[in-house]
Amino acid sequence: MRKWIFLVYACGILFGLSSCSSYYYSTLASNDRSGSYNVNNDFVIENDSVCIIYSFYGEDGPVSVIIQNKLDEPLFVDWERSALIVNGRATSYCKDAVPIEGVTESSSYGSTYNWDRQYGSVSSRSRGTFSGEMQVPKGIEFVPPRAQIESSDLTLNKLVFDIISREELIDQRFAKADGSHARLKAKKFRESNSPLQLRSFLAFFTGGENGRERHYSYYETSFYLSELVKAGNLAPSNFQAWRDESGNFFYNCDYRSRRIGWIWGAVALGAAGLTTVILLATKTPSLDMPDMPHF
Repeated sequence: MRKWIFLVYACGILFGLSSCSSYYYSTLASNDRSGSYNVNNDFVIENDSVCIIYSFYGEDGPVSVIIQNKLDEPLFVDWERSALIVNGRATSYCKDAVPIEGVTESSSYGSTYNWDRQYGSVSSRSRGTFSGEMQVPKGIEFVPPRAQIESSDLTLNKLVFDIISREELIDQRFAKADGSHARLKAKKFRESNSPLQLRSFLAFFTGGENGRERHYSYYETSFYLSELVKAGNLAPSNFQAWRDESGNFFYNCDYRSRRIGWIWGAVALGAAGLTTVILLATKTPSLDMPDMPHF
């Protein structure tokens, strides 16, 4: 029984030390006049041709880019000419897979693609879906007419741990999910003094098939870190700002402390295992045969 107590105790140490020791919550802002924030705090750039929606909500700030084609012809995203620039360093958005999917409609008057768009009434209609891959050059993604795609291959991982010193953070009051409040270390920034500057550069074109000339258009959007909160062990599920699911809000975990936790946890587990072996050695039941009766 005692050996199981030691094993459970050691596993508890390993789990506790390997959990996240400190959560960092970040809020992004933008002074870019090309777009604005919607009710979900996603940043939206929209014109007659395209709608681009940025969201960073999630662990490590996943850079989610939704691209809606508002045209009646195909739109192509040139990911090789597109990049996310973080503090002046560019990372390509380029990826290999080019999936396509959508909704089809057919009627007695003919057949057409209906990209979630309703037309006039007809005498009969059938509806279905399709998916597959389109043969396009590497780094080019196809956006069907009146459809959208989403890219979320990049993240903002471990960007601010070494940028902000603890001395720069001040105590502020934040709401918790249960209605109470917690005093956490935080700092707000303006665009001019923010330690984290982002720029997203996207390249689109129409044409390019059947001898048609490509017509390119470019969209650049800038963001910056406007607030950083060092929340200690206050997990996202207990932080009200996280539960609001704002598109300009994300968190990181201090994984360096997690790695140290794994090391110390492994040491503790090894020590507990050695103790268990010693206990087993000292408590091994006797293998002597009982005395046989003499006749």
